[in-house]
Amino acid sequence: MSNEVTVFDLDRLINAFVECIRGNFKDDVALVLGYGSRFRGDHHPKSDLDLVFINDTPRGEEASAQFVIDDIGSDFFPISWERAEGIVSFREALLSLILESAVLYSRSDADLERLESLREKARWMMSPEGRPRMLRTASEHFEKCCVSLYNMRIAAERDDLASLKIEAANLIHGLLFVIFMINQTYARKSPVKEVIALPIKPEGLDELIGLLMNELDPQGVLAAGERLADGTRNLLVEEIRKIARPKEYPDVYTGLYEEFTGYVQKVFRACDISDPHEAFFKCQLLQSEIARFLDDIESSTGWNRLLLHSDIRQAYQNANLPDLMDAATRSDFHAIREAVGWLDGNLKQLFESRGVPLNVFRSIEEFESFLRNR
Repeated sequence: MSNEVTVFDLDRLINAFVECIRGNFKDDVALVLGYGSRFRGDHHPKSDLDLVFINDTPRGEEASAQFVIDDIGSDFFPISWERAEGIVSFREALLSLILESAVLYSRSDADLERLESLREKARWMMSPEGRPRMLRTASEHFEKCCVSLYNMRIAAERDDLASLKIEAANLIHGLLFVIFMINQTYARKSPVKEVIALPIKPEGLDELIGLLMNELDPQGVLAAGERLADGTRNLLVEEIRKIARPKEYPDVYTGLYEEFTGYVQKVFRACDISDPHEAFFKCQLLQSEIARFLDDIESSTGWNRLLLHSDIRQAYQNANLPDLMDAATRSDFHAIREAVGWLDGNLKQLFESRGVPLNVFRSIEEFESFLRNR
């Protein structure tokens, strides 16, 4: 008896599921999709059968089934329309499930149109117009990769090679997804082989993946993970800067001086009552927020969370603004008050010189006049 599932057997399995949906879940399941090697045509005799359905109601999830026939694993699992929306927005590394799947059953033409709309959104994400959105999403995924890197450090400190390798694999998966997004594409079959062939990738990618997989020294594994994460971060920041567009001061800063004034007063109050915690955190907020806004004017990347303060502080220093964190770290309330007063004056002067309208009034009468003339 042959162990290979024939085309007839495959059709029979699919038909069994479709008939089950039609008979028991016709109001609950919108689509049944087939994906993976058996639908690409590059499967081997024992390849899994990958089927997914989009459930429209919670009851639809009951159609799910996992089974083995003739040593061939099969998974018939549900995803909601909401999850499908997240997939085409590159929230999960499952693009082939939506873009390259075969429709095996559809409840209605409207469901087919909804699927095509999702596919069109994924194609837009991979277009030049979608590149800013794609890079923002890649940045968010990179932040998640940092959890795996942190866990690798803990495992390395404990000399726990098994945990270290598991977290290294998680890191590889996460960073490869980020690299695919930087290239505005997705993995189809073999992520590692495909990512190495991409035009935009960190230097030494192939070697670092090899070290993460095969190195036995825990510190060597950790060092490779840090190098790969650092290279991916630098690459991502570089690509974001490439698409940056200059902005005008009034477009970005209108209303901000007034907002910052509230934080300035909070710092002064913290100094008055000798509260080192409030002073420290409000100084940090003032300096980091202003630095990011100023960098955003010059490079349009100030709000990228991957950037260190050292990456964006040049614009802050060019504006002749003081380092608040030095005084805040020392809890020197006199120096804090002096530095924040200097910042307030120079920031106001900067905004006024760049044409930013400031709503600063000397009395309630002036404010009332302002409101009457709006």
